[in-house]
Amino acid sequence: MKSGFTSIAPKTGRTAKKGGYGSGKETLRFKASGQAEIGQQDDALDAGIEKINNILESFMGINDSELATQIWELSDGKQNSMDFLRKLSMIRTSRHSSSPMNLSLNYGAL
Repeated sequence: MKSGFTSIAPKTGRTAKKGGYGSGKETLRFKASGQAEIGQQDDALDAGIEKINNILESFMGINDSELATQIWELSDGKQNSMDFLRKLSMIRTSRHSSSPMNLSLNYGAL
């Protein structure tokens, strides 16, 4: 009887990277509306989301990159903190109170 491990061996040499796979820096994101979009990885975006996540963790004990990403997306295009707060209040009043975003935003009030 053949063992299942007979074909396993260390790599003997490097193989050339196959073309057509892309750079590996694209992301597929599904929006709440159901649409999908392919986006390029942005180092500034990643750094901003990581900073937001670190702030959430240090002040509230939350380590949630999805929440940090939502906050980053909400702040996109806002000129100042008051515009950002207006956007947050519009979302809170327009969505049902049990939605994940509202639960996440209300976490600090618990």
